Amino acid sequence: MGSGDNGGNDCRVTIENNLPWELEASSEGKWPTDTWDPGIPFQYVLDQAQSITWGSDGGFMRGCSVSGGWTIISDPDSPPNPPQGTFNLNTTWEWNGGGNTGTTCSNTNPGSYYCQDLSSGADGTGSWQLSYIYPPPG
Repeated sequence: MGSGDNGGNDCRVTIENNLPWELEASSEGKWPTDTWDPGIPFQYVLDQAQSITWGSDGGFMRGCSVSGGWTIISDPDSPPNPPQGTFNLNTTWEWNGGGNTGTTCSNTNPGSYYCQDLSSGADGTGSWQLSYIYPPPG
């Protein structure tokens, strides 16, 4: 059987906001056969130095996939006018894949931001610290 209590695979993504700005949830996704466990609250704002985990359960004898998008937003208490950027994260664990089949973190502004992989190597689990390159190159 799989890793989940439902007889299938479970996928999770954890992020830690290591930016001097807040992040706002801008998208989330899962396979249509998955069940949220839990999903990302609508337009959730992740403060500096906070973390959040979201995930999906694949169902009986099924794999899973979960994703999320987080956009940098201005915070009146932080440095103003952050460089624009969105982080996109995904974890996929195929049922017949023999293990973790994909954990990714990318962003739309790699000149200003980066993802640090904090994953433990557990199947179906991605863990990332989202950080700012300071000073920006150039």
